[in-house]
Amino acid sequence: MEIGKSLLFGPFRLDAGNAVLWRGSEVVGLPPKAFALLHYLLMNPGRLLTKDALLDAVWHRRYVSESVLKGCVNELRKALADDPKSPTYIETVAKHGYRFIAEVMQADSREVRAPALSPIAANRAAHDVNSMYWVGRRSELEWLEARFERVRHGERQIVFFTGEAGIGKTTLIDMFLARANGTNLGLLRARCVEQCGAGEAFMPLIEALENECRGAGAQQLVDRLHRHAPTWLMQMNSVLTPADKDKLSQQVLGATNARMLREAAEFFESISSEFPLVLVIDDLHWGDYATVDLISLLGRRSSPAQLFVIATYRPVDVSLTQHPIKRIRHELQARGLCAELALCGLGEDEIKEYLVSRYPEEGGHETLSSSIYRWTEGHPFFMVNLVEHLVDLGRLTSSSYDTGSKLAIPDNLLEMIDAQIDRLSASERRLLEMASVFGVEWSAALLAAVSGEDLATIELCCDELSRRGQMLKSCGADEWADGIMAGRYGFRHSLYREILYRRLAPGRRMQLHRSTGECLENGYGEKSKTIAAELANHFEQGKQLSKAIMYLRLASENAVSRYANREAIDYISHALRLSESLPEAEREALIMELLFRRGVVKRSMDDTDGAMEDFSAIRKLAVSAGLPLWELKALIEQGRVCYWMDRPRCLALVTEAVERALDLKDEMIEILVRGSWAGWHNTLQGWSEHYIRDCRKAMDMARATRNRELLNASLTLHSSFEYARADYRSAIALAREAMEIAQNRGDALQYMVCEALCIRSMLHIGEWGEARRHIAKALEMAERNGNVFAIIHFTLLMSWLHEQALDYEGARSLCQAAMEKMHDQRDSSNAFFGLIRSGAAHLGLRQHAEAFESFAKADQLLDACQGLMDWYLRPLFHLGLGEYWLTQGQWEKAEEQANKVCELSALPPDPAYLALGHRLLAEVAMGRKALDTAGAEVEQALSHLGTIEAALAAWRVYATAAELDSRRGRLPEAETYRHRSAAILRGLAESMDEADCLRQSLLRHPLLTGICE
Repeated sequence: MEIGKSLLFGPFRLDAGNAVLWRGSEVVGLPPKAFALLHYLLMNPGRLLTKDALLDAVWHRRYVSESVLKGCVNELRKALADDPKSPTYIETVAKHGYRFIAEVMQADSREVRAPALSPIAANRAAHDVNSMYWVGRRSELEWLEARFERVRHGERQIVFFTGEAGIGKTTLIDMFLARANGTNLGLLRARCVEQCGAGEAFMPLIEALENECRGAGAQQLVDRLHRHAPTWLMQMNSVLTPADKDKLSQQVLGATNARMLREAAEFFESISSEFPLVLVIDDLHWGDYATVDLISLLGRRSSPAQLFVIATYRPVDVSLTQHPIKRIRHELQARGLCAELALCGLGEDEIKEYLVSRYPEEGGHETLSSSIYRWTEGHPFFMVNLVEHLVDLGRLTSSSYDTGSKLAIPDNLLEMIDAQIDRLSASERRLLEMASVFGVEWSAALLAAVSGEDLATIELCCDELSRRGQMLKSCGADEWADGIMAGRYGFRHSLYREILYRRLAPGRRMQLHRSTGECLENGYGEKSKTIAAELANHFEQGKQLSKAIMYLRLASENAVSRYANREAIDYISHALRLSESLPEAEREALIMELLFRRGVVKRSMDDTDGAMEDFSAIRKLAVSAGLPLWELKALIEQGRVCYWMDRPRCLALVTEAVERALDLKDEMIEILVRGSWAGWHNTLQGWSEHYIRDCRKAMDMARATRNRELLNASLTLHSSFEYARADYRSAIALAREAMEIAQNRGDALQYMVCEALCIRSMLHIGEWGEARRHIAKALEMAERNGNVFAIIHFTLLMSWLHEQALDYEGARSLCQAAMEKMHDQRDSSNAFFGLIRSGAAHLGLRQHAEAFESFAKADQLLDACQGLMDWYLRPLFHLGLGEYWLTQGQWEKAEEQANKVCELSALPPDPAYLALGHRLLAEVAMGRKALDTAGAEVEQALSHLGTIEAALAAWRVYATAAELDSRRGRLPEAETYRHRSAAILRGLAESMDEADCLRQSLLRHPLLTGICE
């Protein structure tokens, strides 16, 4: 049994799978958010849950305040009959939050306990041979310990260690961790590495977490990631089975960079609620933008957290690359949300302390420390290496040193390290120079592959250098190709790697990068995409530009999969710059492909101007290069961009695309382009059978060519066609097929469009309970992803359901909530839909002035769009406005709107709206007391109903028929129609859960309360 699926407490049973709370055999009605809050409390019994934690867990902090949480808790207490002054279930902890205090059991009688956490990593501060010689930094350590004490009291801290290379940033962290070490302290260390562009999004943290997920207590960490950060877990291929990944893909569909950031913050905060967590990010000057954004978010969140974030970077490197961390640090610092610890050199006394601890048997420490300070200015790395240099020269002893001695002291640190390198054997120097091409850390298997030597020899050499403390350190082991286990090593400091790398002659450096790239390709095989940015760098430095561009494209795909669009654009832009150096024959098509990719990413970021600029550039290049197919692709993409910002131009662009397709005289291309063109016209201008035939041809072509992208779009169009014909079952079937493709492709937009089609179809055929569940699921997905457009649209669909179920106040409230979120002036579809729903809700509440105001605004919006509005919304608008004029006794105006409904619904045709249009005409005729005319209109309405399944329209038509026959004195016929209408209404009510307020609303309708079973 899955944990938390069925939970028992007191006389209650919570069925999470069906979202039902039972008291014995009775259902306890709870709104969705109250149910979700109760479930979360039950999964954490006995634990204090802060208000912020509950808002994040249940509402994801979307558009809600603490008063909403308080109201939801009050709803729960009322449902559970729980006295807040003497609680049995939910205890208020003043100024903090709530605690569920009753015992909770699973249905299998196992007790539910709040997840007991252990640190995600035991505090593994470095304790190598050099740790016994740590000296100085007392004031810095005291400052850090004071900060850490605040962390222990729930006050999060963000600290930046800044300073030049070798100044001791990493050593200070190790010193602090050694002093803070304890059994209940969590530690996660991540290191940024130098790559092409800004680096792969979140890569340092993902690698660090993925490594922890393979260690002790891994399953607990994986479970916590699944609960709090599924978008992060989705990136960890080594942790998930293919089946796990398929299940998770539905949960993360449509995720955004904002969601990934939020989930990471929630994940780290959930751990820090149990014990202090230290998050270390080294070398942030090489970090990606997404990781920097996460640090900023962690600093700006206000909820209590035992979280200590320490990030290190070199100011000079940040200034040279214009890295955003400097700006982020200033913004946080200005608001008192972070602190900087700028490190400087050691003092003379600290150098003396080092000499005494390292070489206690030697004398003259005071004199020598003064000289070393003068030579090195207290730079720790320079100082340590200079002392080792003197030892190697035999000049550190008091007997061989005096103030008159002429020492060969290198002028600077670089010369010092050069001297150390020169003292290595030729084979050691050769291997380390090769390794410098790999980066700061690397596998012995890679060094063996590049050098051509056997692995055992490589590991023996590296182990000896590590044992002697000469430049290398051991970093454990990793698994290479074919399951080979090899030692992993790293340079003791990045300066060693940088100086070794500079010593390489340009030609040798180029060849080593090329060999490294090829060896990594062979080693990773099909998984090469996971290190795409690293491979791109090697092949760029190896002057294999075509391969570098290929891997930059893959790196951009990796970035998109992590919702890091800025990084994706950086990779593509870098590839574009490299492509300028390619031969002309392969350059033009490649540039257009890269521009196309970048334009699509920009469009997904809502950078419509940038997207249009890239697609326009493709068109110019395509025309000059004589590549009409690329011009067509760019035209269609420009049409997609303009759909949201300039609909007349959208139609002009796709019309131009059809003209270009005809010039090609290629039947396949013509079919595909005409299919897209027909889809736009049918959506915006009106239905035509030859448009539908064109779209069907495109769909058949997509199936034949197995073009999943085109098939997805064609299925969605055909679903909308079937919806417009009132064949709602076919619309649902096609939409679900498209949804499956969209989910596999990760196309959240298409998935949500098809989900909305399914819901609208369910509303029409009367499956209102199922529609309600689908809307709730879609809203949950939209809220998780922060998709405001989808949140608005599905809230409006819920408003439509409430209005049809006669809950007009609920419909008005939902509509108002949706409209308050609408800030994008280009979102004309949702704005139009919202005004229609607002007008209908006010009409139901008999607030006629407000209803007219909403319909009048909708009419103005329709004019502003030059009539180019989503076709399915227009009959709804005219129907609603006609109903308004009917209430006002304005028969001519009501008739005009009813005729427009019938006119719009005549093609393709739509029997459901034809029935509703003729019903409205019948109501107008009855208002005029023209009963014969009304009878003719009712007959037409009934004839249209006879061909379809449309409960939403049918019950209203039958009710009008009953009213007409009653006025005519045909009472038996009136009673028959009244019973038909009541039967449909009862079916609509019974499609919903027993505790659903909408079910009760429908059951209160006079047709049901006035008719016996």
